[in-house]
Amino acid sequence: MNKKVTAILAAVAAMPILSIAAENAGNVSAPASTLADTKAAETLVQAVPELENLSMSLTLGFETEYVFRGIQCAAQSFQPDLNVSYDLGGGFSIVGDIWSNAPVKNKDNDNEIDLYAGLEYSYEMLTVNAGYVYYWYPRHGADSLNHSNEAQFTAEIDTSKWLGQFNITPSVGYFYDFDYECNTVEAALSYSAPISKWLIGDEYLSLDTSVYYGYCFYGNVDAVDGDDMVGKESYGYGYFGVSSDLVLQVTDFCAVSVGIRYTHSNAGALADGKEEQLWMGSSVSFGF
Repeated sequence: MNKKVTAILAAVAAMPILSIAAENAGNVSAPASTLADTKAAETLVQAVPELENLSMSLTLGFETEYVFRGIQCAAQSFQPDLNVSYDLGGGFSIVGDIWSNAPVKNKDNDNEIDLYAGLEYSYEMLTVNAGYVYYWYPRHGADSLNHSNEAQFTAEIDTSKWLGQFNITPSVGYFYDFDYECNTVEAALSYSAPISKWLIGDEYLSLDTSVYYGYCFYGNVDAVDGDDMVGKESYGYGYFGVSSDLVLQVTDFCAVSVGIRYTHSNAGALADGKEEQLWMGSSVSFGF
């Protein structure tokens, strides 16, 4: 993966130089001794893939808790995330993502790697996504399920046309995990307050806040009697949460953030007595 990213960045860096060489070839009479070099540059320009529609971002995050849909999955954790998208035109984009949770403690059981692939479509204020996630828990024992497969469908509306700087973005998602037979529906409201723009007119500091509610219904949960598993059962629970991050745009390609999160659920035994969680998170992101 690192070699691939390096190759792409190298190609991007080379494109302006090669383009100038190509333009000079058509506008300035070049000596015969340089014609071969110019043609070679033109050939290389044509061979470089179209990269202007490509977007990439790398986020390095740290969370004092890892909470997923109201359930604490790990304590202090590093969470790297690599996202790639390619604009196909006509409002369509292909999206790929690799996300990982690497706990500081209890490393034997809580490692997680998520692989995502999806198709995004945007039309005016509406953006919809359809995708697939493979959840992999590489250090789970042989006697437990170390992976699951999930289909995801989400939609959100950009209300800036109606509300301007005070636009609140509503979104809704449906998720189905084939292995756990779990249906999840989640709705959220998000808002990015441009603090620095309000204060001094420059856009580099914002407060990004999201409030969400979801409901999970499992059809394949381990039923336990004391210390013994006695089969499978159906189970459902709801969860509510809020997160707020102060985001500083350091450059056009780099941002840092720090924030606080809170969640509450009625998951009962699934939450292992931790139905209410308050924690902090931070991250640094690079992208183009």
